[in-house]
Amino acid sequence: MKWVYCALLIVAFFPLVSAQDELRIELNEQGRVVSYLDTYWVVNVQGEGTIVNPTNTDLFDMRFPFDLRGLTLIPVDSDGEFQGETLFFRKIPANSAVRFSYAIIGITAQNPSRLDSGILYTAFLRRDPKIYTSLFGRLQKAPMERADISGRNARLISVSIDNPASLALTVEHMRVIKTPFLNPNDQLAVWNVITPDEPLLLSTGQTFTHEFLDYDAIEGEVYWLQSDAYISRLRLFDLNNISFFTEQNLTIPLEELNFTNATINLTGDLRGSRFLVRKFVSDTLITPNEPVEITLQLYNFQPTLQEYRLRDILPYGFETDASLEWSGSLPARASISHTYTATLTDAVTAGVDAFPAAVLQVANQTLRSQEVPFIRRFISDGRVYVQKKVSLFDEDTSRITLSVRNLGAEPLFDLTLEDFLSSDAEFSQISVEPERRGLWNIPVLDTDDEWVVSYVTRVHPQLNSLPAVHGVPSESVLRTLILENIVREAWSFTRTRGIEVLGLGVLFGVPILLFLSRRFSWFT
Repeated sequence: MKWVYCALLIVAFFPLVSAQDELRIELNEQGRVVSYLDTYWVVNVQGEGTIVNPTNTDLFDMRFPFDLRGLTLIPVDSDGEFQGETLFFRKIPANSAVRFSYAIIGITAQNPSRLDSGILYTAFLRRDPKIYTSLFGRLQKAPMERADISGRNARLISVSIDNPASLALTVEHMRVIKTPFLNPNDQLAVWNVITPDEPLLLSTGQTFTHEFLDYDAIEGEVYWLQSDAYISRLRLFDLNNISFFTEQNLTIPLEELNFTNATINLTGDLRGSRFLVRKFVSDTLITPNEPVEITLQLYNFQPTLQEYRLRDILPYGFETDASLEWSGSLPARASISHTYTATLTDAVTAGVDAFPAAVLQVANQTLRSQEVPFIRRFISDGRVYVQKKVSLFDEDTSRITLSVRNLGAEPLFDLTLEDFLSSDAEFSQISVEPERRGLWNIPVLDTDDEWVVSYVTRVHPQLNSLPAVHGVPSESVLRTLILENIVREAWSFTRTRGIEVLGLGVLFGVPILLFLSRRFSWFT
């Protein structure tokens, strides 16, 4: 049994678990791999996996990246989703397990197995898994200094993040963004507190706090927090039963390998072909403005040299300096490759696409490579905006309003909003029924739509905590907090006075004076 520590997934702010608790992944594959002249490998395997969450907390947004080096993964059944070369689970409930099954087929120019281990197991090891999770964060700002007293219009900003988990977190980035009023798209200033070049290791139960002065502060500005973190510890088990062959012993019938799904088989067509062209792409989750490497591998199984012409085509939105046409001589019983780099310049189109087949002309034959599916990834900096508004009625009663807005280019589905609440908090007047305490599901959030929930609580020590949104990458979420104080006078009128925000607060203006308290008797 082989195992390796790769990555441990957690979510922020769940009760401490014992040190022996860890996420466990078991992979079990069967099938065969055929090596031709140690030049390329034909893969035909089927597998299933199990992920066990032994903690007492639901886990959200678990992404397991892998690199199959041009092979094709066919999902058979799964509690999660295969998104390109990422296995994604929106949620793994506490003390439970999820399962997935798949088939992997194709031809690759590199050995798909490490020390004869499983194919998906090896694909996991090729990546540097960074399974991201939300942090429990706070922001606070002090009253602005007056220029006629201190000689400057400065404001002290304090940000802090907590790690209540049982294992250490690596914080990859944390930044504060200042905007005018509540318009998060108009950035006035950005403070990069933590960057990927200098990440922060946050130990169990540790709090990181950073303070800085905004020397250009004016009233009415809002401060937003962005942060993400990951844990790089996970126990992975490989339990494969894969048979490895060369072209000399390929005559063993497939059914004798006890491989139940024998319908997927590329070796029959391959053995009858005298030439072969294959396409390999360095990444199948492609981000705008990041280069991708494309390799065309040509094979000649004949005993004589052959002349060839090769032509490739790029999908819409890609640019390259290569000519995409090649010609030359293909030596006997050998292979050659052509590699070039292309860049996706289309930052608008998102979704599933494919690199078209390359065309090879050799020995009066026209052959085509396979198409390579990929996902166009759309990244909008801060596509989801979360606002938490706390209206204080008296010393121990407040109304909490949470709003989530989608300013991205595409609708969002199956989001989860989490407000970090104390176990002894008392609630009433909840406008949307939660999935459980402090947890709401948002089935669909269309572009530019806003989802709102409110509730009244009598005990809420985490007033200046920021809620988390699960279902989207944490780096695409901006969060802010507004604190209001509702002052009442008996048998008079009620007025609302905006005060400085604890955290990202803002002097949000003075709401309209309310009428007689009798008309608004629900206040009392």
